[in-house]
Amino acid sequence: MRQRCPTARAIFPNVNFFGRESDGVTQLRGNGTLALTDSELYFERWLPRKVYRVPIASIQAVETAQSFLGKRVYGYSLLKVVYTNDSGQTDAIAWLVRDLETVRQTLESL
Repeated sequence: MRQRCPTARAIFPNVNFFGRESDGVTQLRGNGTLALTDSELYFERWLPRKVYRVPIASIQAVETAQSFLGKRVYGYSLLKVVYTNDSGQTDAIAWLVRDLETVRQTLESL
């Protein structure tokens, strides 16, 4: 991940992806790596491999949620990022991260 995002402020390995709202409820969860740079939130899901990019400037809110798209892990909160997508519509994406508060604070500082 350091090669893909050499200027990353923070890299969070082994993050569990809960989906992107605009893709609907039938998405599979999956593990991957989340990187935060000055210009974007970059997530690479390992299997099946897929990259999600959210420009920092498009982020409307950083929230915690108990569930996302009907999926949850009891006893854990999720990181939810609400943003404006390429079509100009409001969208959201969520992950289960080990140190939620650190990720949230890092995102909010950008």
